[in-house]
Amino acid sequence: KKLIYILLLMLPFFATETVAQVVNAGSGKINNAKSGTIRIKVGTFVPGTQDTIGGRVVFESKPQQSQQSVPNIVYNQLEIANKATKLLGSLKDATGRTKNLVVRDSLIIRDTANLTTNWIGLDAEDVIAKGHMKNTARFSGDKRMIVGSESAAQDMLGNGSYSNLVIDNPYGVNIKDAGFTVEDTLILQRGQVRNTAENNFKMADSSKIIRYAASSVDYALEFDKTVDVRYTGDGSILTGGEIPDSANVLQELIVENTGGVVMTKDIQVNKRFYLNTRFCTEFDSIRKYVLTYTPALNPEFGEHPLVEVEGTFRRTGLLYDSTSMLFNNKYTWALFRNSIDSSKITAMNFRIKPREFFRFIPDASNRKVKRTFEIWAENANRYDSVKLVSAVDVGYAWRNDHYRDTLDETRGLTPASLKLIRRNDDISSWQEIASSSVPELSADSNWYYAHATNVDLLGRFVVGISEGDVYLQARVYLEGAYFADSIMSNDLYTYNLLQVTPRDEYPYNLDPNRLNVKSKLATMDSVVDWVVIEFRSETRGNFYYTALLMKDGTILSPDGSTQMNLSKAQIDSGDYYIGILHRNHLPIYTQEKFRMTTENNGQLADFTKSENVYGKDGALKLIDMTGGFLLYGMVAGDVNGDNIIDETDYRLTWENRDLQYRWSRYDINMSGYVNTKDINFPWNNLERTAKVPLP
Repeated sequence: KKLIYILLLMLPFFATETVAQVVNAGSGKINNAKSGTIRIKVGTFVPGTQDTIGGRVVFESKPQQSQQSVPNIVYNQLEIANKATKLLGSLKDATGRTKNLVVRDSLIIRDTANLTTNWIGLDAEDVIAKGHMKNTARFSGDKRMIVGSESAAQDMLGNGSYSNLVIDNPYGVNIKDAGFTVEDTLILQRGQVRNTAENNFKMADSSKIIRYAASSVDYALEFDKTVDVRYTGDGSILTGGEIPDSANVLQELIVENTGGVVMTKDIQVNKRFYLNTRFCTEFDSIRKYVLTYTPALNPEFGEHPLVEVEGTFRRTGLLYDSTSMLFNNKYTWALFRNSIDSSKITAMNFRIKPREFFRFIPDASNRKVKRTFEIWAENANRYDSVKLVSAVDVGYAWRNDHYRDTLDETRGLTPASLKLIRRNDDISSWQEIASSSVPELSADSNWYYAHATNVDLLGRFVVGISEGDVYLQARVYLEGAYFADSIMSNDLYTYNLLQVTPRDEYPYNLDPNRLNVKSKLATMDSVVDWVVIEFRSETRGNFYYTALLMKDGTILSPDGSTQMNLSKAQIDSGDYYIGILHRNHLPIYTQEKFRMTTENNGQLADFTKSENVYGKDGALKLIDMTGGFLLYGMVAGDVNGDNIIDETDYRLTWENRDLQYRWSRYDINMSGYVNTKDINFPWNNLERTAKVPLP
C-alpha cells in the first residue's frame, strides 16, 4: 500500500498560512480564505471531489530532478515556484473531458519554475488566467496559456517564456515591466495588446502569430530572427505590431480571414504567401504601401471570390526561364523568356486598382474596363524605375460579375473586342498592344483573363477598346490683324518676325509643352501669328495647345495640319469649353462644351459667329459683313493680358510707339511696328472685358 503522510486533513475556514508536504482533501473540503495561503513544499495537492479552492496556493517543490503535480481545478491565486518540474494535472469532468486549470485572481510563475502540459501519462488541457499574471520562469508544452478575462483588462509582467500564449480578453491586455518570450505560437483572439517600446515582449525564432479581427497590437513586437503570421476568422483586419519592421523577419504570411486585410506599413514576405481573401496595400490615397515577395516560388491564391492583392505587389525573386511569375491574382503574371529579355531587372511591381479608372479617364467612359494596371521594374538600385525592357509577356485579368454591380468591371463591353492598352505619357495618347490575346472566361465565371506577348515598354495600362487620337479643327479672326474680304495681314511672317517656337510670354507660356513646339514656318506663307487654344474642365483642370493662325482664319497645328492632334499634346478625351488666347486680344470661349473623343473627330470650333461664342456679341467685335453674313473677331487691345481693356493698355501701347520691325505685344495690328493705328485699338475698345465661362 502507498503511504500518504498527511500533515493536515482539514484547514479551518480562516487559515492564515499552512505549510505541507502532502495535502489531501479526501472526501472533505478545504476552505481557504482570501488571506489564507497553502504552500505545497513536497508531493502534491489531492483535491478529491473539490474543483475550486480560495485564497492562495503555492506549489514550491525544490529538487530539480523531481516533479510536482498541479491539479487542474479552479484557483483564486496560484503561484508556481522553484526548480522541480510542475506537471499540469488531467482531472476529468462528468462528461470525461479534461478540465482547464483556471486562475481567477492572479497567476505567478517565478524563480526557475517550469509549469508544463507535456508529460507521459498525462492528458492536460489549456490554462486560463482570468486575472493579472507574472511569469519570470517558464510555461511549456503543447497546450496554451489563455489570458482571458471577460470582465476587465489584465496586466502581464515578467521576463519568462510561454510555449503557446493566447490573448482572449475583450478589454485588452496591458504589457507592464515585461520582456517575456513566446517560444512557439501567439494567438491574438480578442482584445487590444497595449505594448510600448519600453514594455514589450519577444517572439522567438521560427515562432508563429495567429491573429483574429477582434484583436490588435499597439506597437511592433520584438522578434528574435524569423516569424510566421496568419490572419483568420471573421471580419476585416488592419495590420499592426504583429508585422515586423525589419524586412527579413517575416517568413510565411497566410491571409484567410473573411473580411480581408488592409496594410498599415510596408510588408516583406520571405518564404510563403497564401491569400484567400481581399488584401489591400493602400490604407488611403496618401498612405500607399508595398507588399514585397522575395521567393522564386509563386504565391498561392485560394478560391474565395474576392481573393486578390489590391495595390502594389513587388517581386524580387525573378525567374528568366519562361516561368510565369504570379502577382496580384492567379491570372496576373509576368514572364521573361531568357535573361537577355530581363534588361538587368532585379524586381517588378504590379499596382492594380480594381473598380477604378485613372484620373484622366472619366467614370462615364464606355470604352474601358473599370480597372487600372501600373507595371514598372527596378534595376539594382531599387529607386531607379525601369520602363523600357527587351521583352516581357504579361498576363492580366478583370472581374466579371453580372449580379453585383459593385464587383463587375466588364460593364457590358464585348470581351472579344478588348485589348491591353498602354498610356504613352510623353505624348498623352493610348497605344493598343497588338499582341493582346482574346480574353477567356474563368471556370467560375468570376474573371476574364488574357495576356500580351513581347511587351517592351512598361507604364500605365487599361483594358478596353482603343480610343485612337483625338483631333480638333478651329477658325477665328483677330480684329487687329483683319484686312478685308475675310483675310488678315501676315506681315509678321513676311518680315520674318515669327519664331519657330513661340516666345516665353503670355499666353504661350501657359502651355507646359511650349519648348517642344516646333513649327514648319519655312513651308508656310500665310501665317498671321501664334495663338493658344485653352481646354477648360472642372474635373481635369485646364489644358493648352499652341497653334498657328493663318490669314483666312484657319488654325493649324505647328506641323501645318488643319486636324490638330490633341492626344499627342497630352490633352485627354473629355468635355471642355474651348477658348482662343492671343497676346493682345481678349480671349473668347465656346458657348457650349465640346465633347473631345474619337467619335467626334473633325469637329469645327467656329469663333467667327457670335452664336457659337460664350457672351455672344458682348465677347466679340463685328469686323465685316461678307455675303450677307456678319463676321466677328476677337476684341483687340488687351496688351497686358488681364482680360480687360483699360487705360493701362492704352498707356503701355503709347509708351512703346515707334518700335519698328519687331515682334511686339504692342503691335496690335501685327504690321511689324507700333504706331498710332495700334494705339487706337485700346482707346476704341476701352472697358471691354473677356467673357469666361466657369468650368
